[in-house]
Amino acid sequence: MTFETDEPGFSLEKDLAELARTNPEVARAEANLERVKAEILRDPHFVRNRADGRVHISDLKHMAISPKAYEYACRHPKPRTRPMTVGAVADRLVFGFGRAVCYDGVRTGAKWEAFRSANADAEICIASEWEDANRAAEAVLRDPVACELLKAPKAEYQRVMHWTAYGLPFAAGVPGIRGGVDLIAGGVLADLKVTTDVEPLALCKHVTNMLWPQQLAAYVDGARSLGLEIETAALICVEATPPNDVVVLTFNEGDFEDARKSLVLWTEKLKACERIGAWPGHVQSAIPYERPAWMDEG
Repeated sequence: MTFETDEPGFSLEKDLAELARTNPEVARAEANLERVKAEILRDPHFVRNRADGRVHISDLKHMAISPKAYEYACRHPKPRTRPMTVGAVADRLVFGFGRAVCYDGVRTGAKWEAFRSANADAEICIASEWEDANRAAEAVLRDPVACELLKAPKAEYQRVMHWTAYGLPFAAGVPGIRGGVDLIAGGVLADLKVTTDVEPLALCKHVTNMLWPQQLAAYVDGARSLGLEIETAALICVEATPPNDVVVLTFNEGDFEDARKSLVLWTEKLKACERIGAWPGHVQSAIPYERPAWMDEG
């Protein structure tokens, strides 16, 4: 059981454990809460993130594929890939949330298992991943446009947020496990993305395909519901490989119009699927073959 505080990534788990040890009522309350949570997560009608029972945008965006894809994403967290590891380490180097450690070896065998166990609270990478993440982080920290956001007065990094939207409990980050919204400062909400290409036209296409406007729209609405003054949003995008160019993309309310329509559609699908306990795929009946348009070209 954890509590969110104003300190990014801060958790009261140790204090709660001591309180539960000395106070039987607190111990019983915690045990009951964990039992209820376990029962909810076992309910086949209830499909949310396994870490906290809330809706996370990283899961919800799978509704753009199908409810079946969303259910699978929630029940089977995606295995960590190299780009995910590089991005997570770069996040920690830029924003200072949690530890990142480099493992000198192959991620198999007893030595690896012992290292992983000893660093369970850290983001673990190998040397080549560390090099990529470190170069990307240094590029962001040197970029004048990105630094204007990062060094704004009263900047908050990796803020974990809990809010309610569309009749559902949402979250950004998990207290004590991973950070939430990368940056909130000076009326701007921003997220860091380590990507392959920041050429403006290619980047905008990639951002659209990755559904990042929907992520930002959800975060902006969540922050505002918590009383934070957010005027605009941005993505700090940096290339994962040299020359590690950096581009800051800004978004206004007009940019979020279609994104919010997607969020309404996805959440309505989620609520409907939870009500009936079914998670359909693309179609539920036979469909006719359609000749691809490109076959008629030329």
